[in-house]
Amino acid sequence: MTKLLLLSIALAGCSPAEVSSTPVHPSPRPMISHSGSVEVLYRAPARPHVDVSELLVADSGDYAAETQSLAAKASAIGCDGVVLGAIRETADGRSVMASCIVYTDADQVPVSWNVPRH
Repeated sequence: MTKLLLLSIALAGCSPAEVSSTPVHPSPRPMISHSGSVEVLYRAPARPHVDVSELLVADSGDYAAETQSLAAKASAIGCDGVVLGAIRETADGRSVMASCIVYTDADQVPVSWNVPRH
């Protein structure tokens, strides 16, 4: 069973690490930045989705802080979740990779987004 962790993006007093984002596929719906929670997954969900962006954050050795930074970036660009990946060697050192995902099976946004509907 996929372990799921809902991670709050309210990081009062924290300064998250810089996360780079590289688009990989177009989103099936408009991407709306939100300050709600995103799903943090350890493997791709069974639920239909599109990987819309590859995220990278420098490996600081603090996995919890890196995960928070990845989730904050996913929320800021409008993703529904982030699938954590492997540590990858880059020109700048080691980075933690993740995939920013958007679900395709529903026309509703997660309740935690608190986005007004029209």
